[in-house]
Amino acid sequence: MREQAVPLLAEIDRYLAAPLNQDVAARLIENRNGIARLLDAIEQKHFSAAFIGKIGAGKTSAICKVSGLQYDGPDNEPVEVLKTGAGRTTVCEVAVEYSPRYSIKVEPLPDEEVQRIVGNFADFIWTKASKTIADEDEGGNLLSEELTRCIRNMLGLTIEKKKEDGKWRSSDKALEFSKSCKSVIEVNDLMFSCLALESRTETEFWPNPEESKSWQSWLKENFARINDGKNKTVSIPARITIRGPFPLMRGIASGASSTHVASIHISIERIFEERWIQREYFQ
Repeated sequence: MREQAVPLLAEIDRYLAAPLNQDVAARLIENRNGIARLLDAIEQKHFSAAFIGKIGAGKTSAICKVSGLQYDGPDNEPVEVLKTGAGRTTVCEVAVEYSPRYSIKVEPLPDEEVQRIVGNFADFIWTKASKTIADEDEGGNLLSEELTRCIRNMLGLTIEKKKEDGKWRSSDKALEFSKSCKSVIEVNDLMFSCLALESRTETEFWPNPEESKSWQSWLKENFARINDGKNKTVSIPARITIRGPFPLMRGIASGASSTHVASIHISIERIFEERWIQREYFQ
C-alpha cells in the first residue's frame, strides 16, 4: 500500500510546486494530508474492539476467551480466570494489560470515597433495623449488589443462611452489629473503624516461582479475593489490572460493569482502512 501511495504523494508535490489555482491547490493539499493520515493509521496494528451488552450477557467471558484467560478444569470444562457469573460480579473497572510477568495491580478508592460508601451502608442497615424486614432483604440499599458484597466481606458482616428445623433461615450479621449502637452515626463510625484502612495498603501482587507454574489458578484466586473484599490487605478497588504475557495482547482491555461495556486491544490488520484507501485513491 505504501509503495502505491509514495509515487502519488510525489506527483501531488510536483503539481503543488507549479503555479496553480488557489482552489485546486487547496484540494490537492487536502488529498495529500488525507493520504498521509490514512497511511499513518495503517501502520498502527492495534485497535480497540468493544464488547457491549446488558448485565450477564457474557462480556467478561468473551474477554477471558480471546485473551487466553481460561484453562481446563477437572472435567475438561473451560474455567475463566476473571470472576464471571449471571451479572453484578465485578466490583470495579477491570483491565487486562500485556506484560512479560504475571501480576495484579489494584488502584484503591480514596479513603473519603470509602467513608462515603460505609456511610451509605450504615444508613441502610440502620433503616433496615428499624423496620420489620427479612434479614435477606436488601431492598432500599443505595449501593450496588457487587459493592455491597465487597463491603460486607471486608467488615465480616455477611448474611448467613442456616438450616433450622428443615428450613433455611437467614441471619444478617450487620443487623446484629447495629443493635449495640444508639445511633446511625455510631454505626457508621464503628464500621469505618473496623475496616482498618491503615492496614489495607497493598496494591501489587506477584506469584512466587512455584505459583507461576499454575498462574491461571493464582490469578483466579487472588482476583476473586480482591474483587469480593476478602483480601484483608486491600481496600475497596477502583480499578484492578491483570498483567501477563497473554495472546493477542499488546495493550489494555477493560470492563466497566456500570456501563456494561468491556473492551480489549488486540493485534489485527487494518483491512477496512486499506480497502478504503484503495477505493478512494487508487482505482
